[in-house]
Amino acid sequence: MSQDIISVLNDEITKKCFKLKTKIWESNVLQRNVIELIWEEPSIKYAWETKQEEEWMQALQLVQKKLAKLTPCLLTSRINTANLTACRALENTGFHLIECYLELEHNLKNIPSVKTEANISPFIERELYQLEKIALESFRYSRFHMDPEISKPGADRSRAEWVKNACMGRAELVLVSHESDMPSGFVICMKSTINQSVIGKLDLIAVHPSYRRRTIGYYLTIAFLTHCKNQGYSSAHVGTQAHNIPSLRMYDKAGFVIKNSFYSYHKHIS
Repeated sequence: MSQDIISVLNDEITKKCFKLKTKIWESNVLQRNVIELIWEEPSIKYAWETKQEEEWMQALQLVQKKLAKLTPCLLTSRINTANLTACRALENTGFHLIECYLELEHNLKNIPSVKTEANISPFIERELYQLEKIALESFRYSRFHMDPEISKPGADRSRAEWVKNACMGRAELVLVSHESDMPSGFVICMKSTINQSVIGKLDLIAVHPSYRRRTIGYYLTIAFLTHCKNQGYSSAHVGTQAHNIPSLRMYDKAGFVIKNSFYSYHKHIS
């Protein structure tokens, strides 16, 4: 039913420079219909364009009216921060700014060397429960955690499901740090292709609260970068929130540089 509505809406609003996509995994985790508005790059505007803003507002209002029958529903959109016209259209139709998301890149040419006794090795099956527990207790900056209409247990559960799926085969590699032979943190390594270049993506990283401030996250990041270099990838990428200052400092220390920035918007329909 939802796919039929979305197909019709996409036919109606294609010319408006955004399309709709059902987020199946997020819908299952959050137990509501989650639908993403994807804006095309050609729509990026560097100044206000009133006529375009009005057209997009009309399209957004149409979407919300048609999707009201899919309640509860979460509309989500991550949009280039340069697209000021679209940002204004979203805000004027009831969307709320959740985060500023930064995309960072590492050229893999100068990976810092580290002298550490850190015990980091690939995930093994018996560690899954401990990694899910780490994920449940370690996040507070994600866009789900920053949305007051998503419960903390629901946001926490999304991170646990994320690492579970990675360990069950979604990720290329999951590296685990250990303290006294017990998992203390993890990093999820993904492989992707951008413009015919193979890149590595740091998909998710976490350190158990009991082991923070011991540079374990930094060691896991360096292990990820080393893996990417050994695989011959052209670069490595990671994303984080602008308000996540500890992570930004860590990535800067590891040699990442900011490549792009986005705003994430949510609108709940109930």
